[in-house]
Amino acid sequence: MKKSMMMAVSAAVMLMSASALANEYPLTHPFYTPDKGQGISQTAYRYSECKAKSNDAKGLLGFKKIKSNRENEDYAYGLTNKWTLDLGYEHFYDKGKGKMYPEVSDDDVKTTSWYIGFSNKMVDNGKTFLKGSFDYFQRYGDVVENGQDKGFDLAVLYGVKGGWADPYVRLQYTNTINRGSDNDGTGEVLLGFYKQFSRKFASNLAFSYSQSTDRIKDKYTEASLDFRYAFTAKQALILGFATQLADDQKSQDVVLATGTDKVNFKSKSRNRVFVSYVTTF
Repeated sequence: MKKSMMMAVSAAVMLMSASALANEYPLTHPFYTPDKGQGISQTAYRYSECKAKSNDAKGLLGFKKIKSNRENEDYAYGLTNKWTLDLGYEHFYDKGKGKMYPEVSDDDVKTTSWYIGFSNKMVDNGKTFLKGSFDYFQRYGDVVENGQDKGFDLAVLYGVKGGWADPYVRLQYTNTINRGSDNDGTGEVLLGFYKQFSRKFASNLAFSYSQSTDRIKDKYTEASLDFRYAFTAKQALILGFATQLADDQKSQDVVLATGTDKVNFKSKSRNRVFVSYVTTF
């Protein structure tokens, strides 16, 4: 009888610990995952500016200044304590001044995309965190040929809790099917450090590198810093800044007046600011 009672108490403690682990991260933490029957939403706005140019072996072909506005709405709903349903949309608007050859016009660019997918929290023991996700997306707009692009994202988030800050790594691969048949692939590595200064105030520092594997070779490196303030346990605000660390480089075979040639594209001085509002439901 005494032994059975001790086993029952141990089981209750284990259940309470598991529940605590499921909710131990604050709303602003990268590891935060909604429990079963709960949800989280994030409304974000990003503004960026950059300078870009294109050239071939003979010299400069074009130069352009680009201002970009992006609006995002993202939702995650807990199907279980480990599985979440993820969905959202993005609208961006690029306004350019100048012309990037081989563009035939200097029109502003508007594009809208949406996605739906699932995430699985595979490991969460209070010290180590591991989550994988899969999303399917479609994109419509001015830069999309034949009406729409579609594709999928695969991502893995791994991190460790404890110490001065909580470090984490995010690996992501994006495959886009566009122009009716072409497959474009892009891989990204993000290294981040999350620091909780108090119950309400936190900060996040991240470095990212991405490279495409499609016919347009693209490399991009960025650093970002943001500050996160939780008004309550269910509402938070994030303010941040990001800057380009190295020239964004692309190369593409383009049909010119003199024949097919390789054109290089470069962007520099790309800076962006962002703000987002996070809440649970």
